Amino acid sequence: MILRFGAVAAAAFVVLAVVSCATSSGTLADKVLEAEDADEDGPAPPPPEGVEGLEIRTDPDGAAVWLNNRYQGTTPLVIGGLARGTYRLVITHKGYHDTVVWLDYPGGSMAYQIALDPILGFVQVDVYPSDAEVALGDKRISRGITPVPVGSYSVKASAFGYIEWRGRITVWENIVTPIAIDLEPAPFAISPPSISRPVVNPGNAGLLGSLEARFDVTGPGSASVTINDWLGHQVHQESLPGFRTWSQRFRWRPSDAIPDGEYSLVISGLGRDGLESRQEGSFTIDRTVRIAPRSSWSGGSGLLYVSTAEALPLRSFQASLVGLAYANPYKDQLQAPIQLSLRAGLGGHVEFDVAAGAILTGATPPIFGSLLLRWQLAAPTRPVGVGVAVEGKAALQGVPGTGILTTDTFANFSGISLGVPIQLTIGQVSLLAEPAVLTSAWQVDYDSDPVTSTSPASWMYWKAGLMLDTGAFVAGVSASARSGSLPYGVFSIDLPVQAGVEFHWLLPDTHVLLGGAFAGEFESPTSLYWMGGISLGLLF
Repeated sequence: MILRFGAVAAAAFVVLAVVSCATSSGTLADKVLEAEDADEDGPAPPPPEGVEGLEIRTDPDGAAVWLNNRYQGTTPLVIGGLARGTYRLVITHKGYHDTVVWLDYPGGSMAYQIALDPILGFVQVDVYPSDAEVALGDKRISRGITPVPVGSYSVKASAFGYIEWRGRITVWENIVTPIAIDLEPAPFAISPPSISRPVVNPGNAGLLGSLEARFDVTGPGSASVTINDWLGHQVHQESLPGFRTWSQRFRWRPSDAIPDGEYSLVISGLGRDGLESRQEGSFTIDRTVRIAPRSSWSGGSGLLYVSTAEALPLRSFQASLVGLAYANPYKDQLQAPIQLSLRAGLGGHVEFDVAAGAILTGATPPIFGSLLLRWQLAAPTRPVGVGVAVEGKAALQGVPGTGILTTDTFANFSGISLGVPIQLTIGQVSLLAEPAVLTSAWQVDYDSDPVTSTSPASWMYWKAGLMLDTGAFVAGVSASARSGSLPYGVFSIDLPVQAGVEFHWLLPDTHVLLGGAFAGEFESPTSLYWMGGISLGLLF
């Protein structure tokens, strides 16, 4: 490529003729009149309440301010301790014309605001090919003459099928700086593919059950993708559309006839220039890897009150926001728990869950949070299978500035717990069970205010649920009961118990989740409450 800097005499003459009156000089009277009469500046908002003095604001900020030849600082600023009178105000900023005005200050609070006038130069762009994109700094510019603020700029020119060019120029006041760029053709090449999910289960719903590979090409051409098994046998081949831009994507959903195992993805391309390029990637098909919507209401992913014996694969995650509400119009009472949760696959059959939220009430809202690590020991295969996992969790809930919350609405009380989720899957239905033991520095007490003193205790959670999972749609019912204090109360039940029903829907051909839940606590027919709400999320 060639960068040609030279005189553009005719264009420079025209531009200089147009801008001959737009210089940084001028009489003081002219500048005073401009400052007083400029409609675009307009009246400034009053200074902040309680601030006395002359407030100076500029667009952009960071301008230096002098008042009666004494430096005051940079904008925005408030100059206090001024007597009433007329003051000479000078505002300077690199790359902008100086502003000089006389201000009549009446005392008290006064605001002066002005948009500074940039000092301009010009660039003239001539680039080949004509459809190339040229960027001056972070701004795209067109061919021809363009006014720009003076200064030093990076220049980038790019076009599909050509080698990107980068350079640097300096723009001076009222001077036309020519930029002429000839881009050189780029040899055809394909980049190594980036496979978004290295383990694919075609039984997962929608996009979650597909292989997606992204790669770049340097120029026009064509290519085909071949999928080979671990023995090198071809199981799929597909021709791609002709390349018209750099970024490319290939998506493929394995059929039921393709078995689990290791596979390779081969991209073979031919450029318009006759050059060949070949790249390869690898992935695994594993139908035991389940990616489906789950709730993290009680700190671990599954249903509202019981965990599943599953772990997301590496690079998969789910982020969800759920909000439930309970209202009692007779007591003028509102409780609205809101929770944000994230579950992520760490690889090696390990999943990490984190949840945090608050219970919106009329008083200071209690807040809660938990961290959970789950290790899947056995996957619940389909159509019939049993899954087992081990999970450890740390949770904390309290009222800021007051103490630890002693209610147990979420079956996720403050403390350290260890649970064993068990999942029996028969087709699309799963029976869930989880015994968990929790050790806490506090005890559950629904009649107590938040506490600051400790009272160590341990107890069991007995959790169970029934889940329908079609992949794109999940529904279930779950419950959790808390035992008496260990060791003697292991088989007793300490009321209330928690229970709920829920559903989650993965919108077709998206990663967006919608859901709803109806849950509550139950102690007796006259001592219970319900809360209901919705959830939104993303699943990748």
